Amino acid sequence: MNAPTEKDYIDSKLQTVVECLNAEARSRQIGTEAHLEKIEQGLQSFRQELNTLITQVERHLEYEVRSIRNDFNAKLTQMEANFQHALQLSKEEFNSRFNQVEANSQRDLQIVRAEFNEKLTKLETSIHRSLLDAVKWMIGSMVALTAISITVSSTLYLRTAQVQTSAVPSPQPGLSASGAKTLSANLTLAAQSPQLVATHPATTPMRTVH
Repeated sequence: MNAPTEKDYIDSKLQTVVECLNAEARSRQIGTEAHLEKIEQGLQSFRQELNTLITQVERHLEYEVRSIRNDFNAKLTQMEANFQHALQLSKEEFNSRFNQVEANSQRDLQIVRAEFNEKLTKLETSIHRSLLDAVKWMIGSMVALTAISITVSSTLYLRTAQVQTSAVPSPQPGLSASGAKTLSANLTLAAQSPQLVATHPATTPMRTVH
């Protein structure tokens, strides 16, 4: 084999190897592109599934948040209603106790007022009786003193008349001894049993305070 022939043979072999390498590279490139396309399709499908999952999660979270909000609003409304009911009960109980305390106070006030009026009436009666007794005693004393004065004056007059009668035989005008004695006895009886005295203006009962 000469040199040009070997060179051509080598060139043909190299050409064949290069073509084989190129074919293999193209084949690998095609496989790689197909694999990359598959990977990209898988990524696209995963992205779509992920978006769908995220949308479902968002919808679920929105539903849960709405449910929690509705439950919270319902519980808040129930708590407000319970508070209003408890407040109404407390207000009614307070009004009932206040009315009861007011009724008890009015009853106690009526009792105290009745006791005060009763004691005031007793005091007025006692004062009236004391004033009446005092007036009776004063009038009785005045009548007794008047009777004593009249009796003493009559006695002195009788003694003077007897002295004049013994000194002068002619009768003198005036009271006889029996008349003077009768007058003295009547005055003494009046002093011992004084008449009832009319009610003095100062002893008029005071008006009862209500």
